[in-house]
Amino acid sequence: MSAVDRNEFDTFLTVWSKVSYFLNQNELVTLGLVSKKLRNEIALPRLFNRIHITKNPILRVTGCYLDCSATYISGFRSVQKTNDQNDIFIYDRIEQFLCILEGRKHLIKEFILDDSVFADIYGSRVLLNQLISTITGISTIEKVLIRDPILLNDAFEKIQVIESLKYLEVYNFILSAYNIGMSNVTSMKIMINSEFDSDFVIDEILMDIFVNQINTLEISIQDEHIDFVEILNLLNKNKIIFKKVIELKLNFTHTQIEHAGIMAQSKGVCNYFSQAFSIQNIEKLEVGFCCHFNHCDCVDEFLNYLAPQMGKLKSVSLEDTLHENKGDNALQERFDTSVGKFLLQLPNYETQLKELCIKHDPPLNGLGTDTVEGNYYRRRNYYGGLLPNFKSLEKLIIPGMLQSISLYEIIVCDLLWNGCTCPHCKKYLPYFDEYLMNHQYYSRMTGSYEDIIPPVMFGYVGDILDQRNRNEIDWVLNCFRYNPVNITWNFHGYEQIHHFGNYHCHFDENLFQALLICVSHFFNGYMDHLVEFLPNLRVAMLSGFYYSIADTNIYSYNGKQCRYKCIYD
Repeated sequence: MSAVDRNEFDTFLTVWSKVSYFLNQNELVTLGLVSKKLRNEIALPRLFNRIHITKNPILRVTGCYLDCSATYISGFRSVQKTNDQNDIFIYDRIEQFLCILEGRKHLIKEFILDDSVFADIYGSRVLLNQLISTITGISTIEKVLIRDPILLNDAFEKIQVIESLKYLEVYNFILSAYNIGMSNVTSMKIMINSEFDSDFVIDEILMDIFVNQINTLEISIQDEHIDFVEILNLLNKNKIIFKKVIELKLNFTHTQIEHAGIMAQSKGVCNYFSQAFSIQNIEKLEVGFCCHFNHCDCVDEFLNYLAPQMGKLKSVSLEDTLHENKGDNALQERFDTSVGKFLLQLPNYETQLKELCIKHDPPLNGLGTDTVEGNYYRRRNYYGGLLPNFKSLEKLIIPGMLQSISLYEIIVCDLLWNGCTCPHCKKYLPYFDEYLMNHQYYSRMTGSYEDIIPPVMFGYVGDILDQRNRNEIDWVLNCFRYNPVNITWNFHGYEQIHHFGNYHCHFDENLFQALLICVSHFFNGYMDHLVEFLPNLRVAMLSGFYYSIADTNIYSYNGKQCRYKCIYD
């Protein structure tokens, strides 16, 4: 081959290498059949780079390229299936995966095993142990994420001794005795459980890693009784400074009454936080708030302190977790105000903010207090005035949007009875009206069975959509790196849903997709405004409804041209 031909071929490989990031695993297999060179240099490295094992198969969708970042190994692709059927399929696929690994182990850089992959825990244990043993024996792997707590406990020691790891998990700031080489670690998750000791002395090796290596940090509080201030106290006592952290995820919990006193006195929590983190360097931030006290200003105090200092912030996720009174409209609006004040205090928010996630904590069954129509319109107008300020925003994520809307009965009644008039919705919406008229759920508030109303039904639908992502995503801001799994609802279960004795019920999983299309058409009304407010928006996720957005009106919906397309259309 001449020098010219070689240069042309190198260019050819470079182009296909970049294209491969937009190919899913089936397309990569097809690419590998074209030539040996493409197979060995592009297809196989991309196929094995990131392995993700899930219980349920992923959704087959177009748009957003959700299925292009990993190779998924999962169960039986059927709307209706038994646990045994699913176990057989995934068992066979894991066995096949282990068989083809020989000579390709070095290609795996990231491995994710979801929680409760098998219904038969004991029958699958030998295979999963073999799988984990094989994965932890790969000397070049960079991330091993096992979400099953029992399997993680068994494999914890094996994971800790992998010298090539770039991602590491530790409990309560305690360095395992098995950690023998952590020079490559740049990302860490610190899990705080009931054994946490705020007087603990952190190992010097771990302190050095905190100071000089970590750029991505997650602090996950897994015990609801632990206050965030206790963690800050520990960091302050040990004089820990995360100098290089630019991506931070944490749980801001307020469980102790003394915390309120600290907040009132010189903003102690904020001062502790600024001593532990270089706030001005943070580019990506996720905070989940949970305050146990009514009329407490701790969230506002914390956010107002952070905002003016976050000159480099590009991505932010703010999540509210209510300890009680879920569905209280006043609490929802209070969080709205906190979010708005924080965002508008950010330096250069108009030109710098690229990714935004806002997540509320509505009740499961969509029933709230003081959720009258006027309150809905006030909240909608508030965000209608807030969002247009962020002209540079490219990604918008609102995971609980359907549940939040379900609180307002008149709105979801409009969805059902005065909604979209396309042929699909005209056909299916009457079926769901029939479902409501013939089914009841058990109300814990009244202690009796009540008729299902639209807020209750759509609250359940929102929860199912949340389950499609709940166990798959580590950071909410990373949701576009994960493909939702195919979990459906059979229109029963939850709060003892049952139909009347004289009604022959045909509602099952087969109708769920039709309902999702109806909801997506309702959400299109919101998307019309969002693409107008946010001219640079490229993708959006509203309660599991993923939208890809173009520069011009290249898509069509119900006879009109638009810039966006939902994965369910």
